[in-house]
Amino acid sequence: MAKNKKSFKELTGSLEDKIKQLENPNIELEDSVKLYDEAITIYKECKNRLADMEGYLSKITRSASGDIEVTDFKA
Repeated sequence: MAKNKKSFKELTGSLEDKIKQLENPNIELEDSVKLYDEAITIYKECKNRLADMEGYLSKITRSASGDIEVTDFKA
């Protein structure tokens, strides 16, 4: 079954934390490489979730004649 996944908000928060740590000028090289790798992994998970959700989104509009139209959402 599915693992206990973090929410998208939790993932983005973790990514922000990793970036803040990477911005520390006193960080050791080995630690920065590890944090970078972790940040990339989190980024990829966020990107995959956004791509998955794109298929679920629809745009609902009302035409000039008053008809309701549902189309795929395009950013």
